[in-house]
Amino acid sequence: MTQTLAVQETTEAPVELIVTGKKTPAEYFVPNGLDGAIAKVREMVDAHKPDISTEKGRKAIASIARKVASSKTYLDELGKNLVSEIKVQALVIDAERKRMRDALDALKEEARRPLTEYEEREKARVKGHEDALAQIEFLASHSSSTDPIEYLQANAQQVEAFSSRDWQEFAARYSDASESALRRIGGEIDLRLKKDAEVAELERLRAAELDRQREEREKRIAQEAAERATREVEERTRRAEAIAEQAKRDAEAAVERERQRVAAEEERARQAEERREANKRHCGKINREIVECFVKLGLPETVAKNVVVAMAKGEVPHVKVAY
Repeated sequence: MTQTLAVQETTEAPVELIVTGKKTPAEYFVPNGLDGAIAKVREMVDAHKPDISTEKGRKAIASIARKVASSKTYLDELGKNLVSEIKVQALVIDAERKRMRDALDALKEEARRPLTEYEEREKARVKGHEDALAQIEFLASHSSSTDPIEYLQANAQQVEAFSSRDWQEFAARYSDASESALRRIGGEIDLRLKKDAEVAELERLRAAELDRQREEREKRIAQEAAERATREVEERTRRAEAIAEQAKRDAEAAVERERQRVAAEEERARQAEERREANKRHCGKINREIVECFVKLGLPETVAKNVVVAMAKGEVPHVKVAY
């Protein structure tokens, strides 16, 4: 049986497109699949002979246009419903795909777990050897003849302690690294001991020199003490006279300084009072000008004064009087 889209007159809509036969809407919504329906509507439009000279003719034209619009709405609704069904089915497919991926990913991890665990153990084993070799290199590179001898000896002992480790395939690298590290640290220890011996000898010579200087200084001090005793008697006499004279001058100077201080304080107080009065007059002038401005703007004089006082005290946010 031939399947077509037909145009049918109904009482509810002027023209409605219906699917006849056993074809589903999905079979029509393919490239050019609706050409037959469009052609049917075109035949209806072409069969109509428009007449705009009469009221009936104009209504007939409007009716034809409504039938075309209802045909469009019907076809569009069929396509819209079909798209909704496809979207629902797509969600079901995607959900099943995700469930399948999750299950097979978990199964893959389960199947590979023995190998993964082996690889992780191997990685940890190799890393342990590499870290130990790096520690040996670190001990060697951080050993210097400027370090304390105890520190250098401790570094050498730490390198030697690695000999008890089962180095497996890293045994050759360990042998080279430990030999090189102990050779370097040993060299630094020798330099440290040499420096310590030199320092000890310098300290001995310095101590001997200090003893000699001390003896000479004690002899000089004894001689100078005798000479100083004689000079002190003479100096005390001279100093007593000088002190008396200086006391007299100091007293006179103190009196003069006090007189100058009092005069200066009085002058500063007078100038400060003049500045306060001038500032007071200046601030009063500005405040009066602001009050006059507020009064001109319509504020009562009493309110204007209160506002200016609040502004001057900083009680009005975001406002500051520039004096």
